[in-house]
Amino acid sequence: MRKIEFKEFLALFLADSSVDFYNSKLNTVKRILGNDLDLVVSDFNEIIKAKKLLAAEDSYVRKVFDYYISYHYAPDQIRPVSATPHGSKKKSSAAQLPRIFAQGPIVQYRKDVPLHKRDEVLRSALENEYGTIIQYAMDILQNIWEGDMPYIPVYLSKKQPVDEYYIDMKLVDEIRKKLNIGIVLTDEELDRMRENKIRQDVLGRFFPGEQPYIEIYFNNLSNPYLERANNCLAHEYMHFLHYYYAVQGGAVNPFENEKLNEALADFFGMLYSHRRGTPKDLDVGEDEYWAWIRWQNTDWPYAYALKFFKKPYKSKLIDYSFAEMDAAIKKMRNVFKKTADPATAFCVLEKNP
Repeated sequence: MRKIEFKEFLALFLADSSVDFYNSKLNTVKRILGNDLDLVVSDFNEIIKAKKLLAAEDSYVRKVFDYYISYHYAPDQIRPVSATPHGSKKKSSAAQLPRIFAQGPIVQYRKDVPLHKRDEVLRSALENEYGTIIQYAMDILQNIWEGDMPYIPVYLSKKQPVDEYYIDMKLVDEIRKKLNIGIVLTDEELDRMRENKIRQDVLGRFFPGEQPYIEIYFNNLSNPYLERANNCLAHEYMHFLHYYYAVQGGAVNPFENEKLNEALADFFGMLYSHRRGTPKDLDVGEDEYWAWIRWQNTDWPYAYALKFFKKPYKSKLIDYSFAEMDAAIKKMRNVFKKTADPATAFCVLEKNP
């Protein structure tokens, strides 16, 4: 297959966007990674370095870079240097985690948030809830996660990021192949690409590294405000646990990896809202479940959380019995336990019990 420059690949994913939008994304890549945009590299560490740089600046471009790497390399060409080998013991003890901030507030506002915009009720509520979220995660993952689960810093940010997700990756692949060989898209194909996206506000993000942290974007939180913030913190904390348990960043298939990541995190967030059990918390859980049901036959990664339940799926979350919910939690534990081998974990997720 002919190797193509990243800027060509970026153009594929922005085929239905304005020229100005495409140029802004292209300039982001140039600024972060330099003017040499032929990013066909064979060294895994260089790929991970590029991913981290892009993730810190622009999640959309980072996602396209994931697809770019996956498209150009067979799985055996990109192997994680530090990934747990198949059949080996899991890497999960607290001693193997990066250093954690030990001082200062657990939850704090970013310095650029004006004092009059800082909601102390939100900050203190999240800080008070944080320990309960960790304890629930320990209960769910008992005998899987070794050692204590640490606190990592949580920052409340005024940013209002938005993510876009393709809901039919087969269509993306079809269009990508045409663009790659210079075929001009028809109006009908462009319309299909425009309809092939879900655009959603980002409520929070987890950032790995030597000092991992979580950001929550309070301006994107909708009512019920506090309950949705608690759900978001639980979601992002599961990303943290999953990342360091499974040595994330080492999965060779970004499509499956993203579905695995978001399924575990969204399901845990729903479980936590369901566990709190107030009417507003239950509404947040139902909102998540409704979205999974709506998009269950697409490639929207969050909808894969629905696969923890046995088919046929019920119309409402509240319709599941205690036994059915317990079976879903057991499947989640099993998937999490196998995530050091992402391909196996994804197969377990896809299998209907």
